[in-house]
Amino acid sequence: MLSPLQVLLQGNSNVLAVGYNHLHAGKVLHAEQHALRRFQSKLRARGASTKDVQEWLARRDVSMTVVELCGDVTYDDAVPCGACNIDILRNRMLHVHYSNGCGGVSSLNFS
Repeated sequence: MLSPLQVLLQGNSNVLAVGYNHLHAGKVLHAEQHALRRFQSKLRARGASTKDVQEWLARRDVSMTVVELCGDVTYDDAVPCGACNIDILRNRMLHVHYSNGCGGVSSLNFS
């Protein structure tokens, strides 16, 4: 089975970071956390502070999309877990979209 993928998108559809579930330092790093860390690293490499990253992620045109494949042809519920929700909120991410088992997209809006 493929691991869930998560993508941060800007309003003009530029991909900012992609994350996936994997082991990191002996622990599972969820796709949401992975993408947030990759995006943070990218901005910090350009001299951004934590506040700068949070302000960027809180923009109305930035959203996170989480998709989980179930087998090769269907989608599964990809609701972020409690730990991921905490990371999403800590980073001031406002819009999260995720696949559901019916093949649709559901949303969490923290605005």
